[in-house]
Amino acid sequence: MTARGTSSVEFGIIPVNVLPFFEERLQEIVETHATGILNIMTFAELLHWLKEDKLELWVGMYNKQVEVAVITQVVKHSVYSSLSILWLGGKNMLRYRRLGLQKLEYFAAAHKLQNLSFSGPEFWAISVGNLGFKPKQIEYNKPITYYIEGQADPVRKH
Repeated sequence: MTARGTSSVEFGIIPVNVLPFFEERLQEIVETHATGILNIMTFAELLHWLKEDKLELWVGMYNKQVEVAVITQVVKHSVYSSLSILWLGGKNMLRYRRLGLQKLEYFAAAHKLQNLSFSGPEFWAISVGNLGFKPKQIEYNKPITYYIEGQADPVRKH
């Protein structure tokens, strides 16, 4: 509880230089709540790509306790660029849905990316449809229709 008697919900990107403080909890979340990402890479490989700044780690925290982890990747092409949510998992996911997606969208806009996308089960359509996401095959996409000048996260340079 905070001083005002309300609970504190936070969601944000983890800079590479503080990643070691989150490694153990990330491993617990990945191994406990979903193994999807472990079907395409080992946990050691995931850490390597996070440390090499090729992937981004976002966490959702409730009262300073990490509950949710999200792995994203900026995908740049000559004409079209996107922020792709590669994996997400944890507990109390709905607690972070609106704030997390807003922060990811802001990050995409600040980096002049045209799209924020992720794949998920069909029932997610109900949960994210009112946030502007439209199912496109099995992938949910939200076009980023605005750009924010001078607001890119100073930790990441894309």
